[in-house]
Amino acid sequence: MEFLGIIRARADGPPLTFDRWCAFVRQRDDLLPPSPQTGRYPRTGDLMATYPTPDAATVMVHGRQVVRVSWSQSGEDGVMIGGEPALIVPWAHVAAAELDAEFVDARGR
Repeated sequence: MEFLGIIRARADGPPLTFDRWCAFVRQRDDLLPPSPQTGRYPRTGDLMATYPTPDAATVMVHGRQVVRVSWSQSGEDGVMIGGEPALIVPWAHVAAAELDAEFVDARGR
């Protein structure tokens, strides 16, 4: 998956925080949160469930799952964007505008 850029707070805008992003994920119809997964605990073999973090979601464009997005784990306050540019970059610009933030294209566009 190609790294395309990051959605982050504008210099003159409100902070983009983990909590704001999680709230955004919960209210959007085009963001599909992952389902809990069932697996086996390696040590005992007992069944266990793992629950996704509230920041993770799959972006849906035209009814198609495009890419999974989540809060940056690099320490930067923002959402890392990657995937197929023609589908995800327009979505990233719209999402950033709705968050009163900006999409910074790593490709210089």
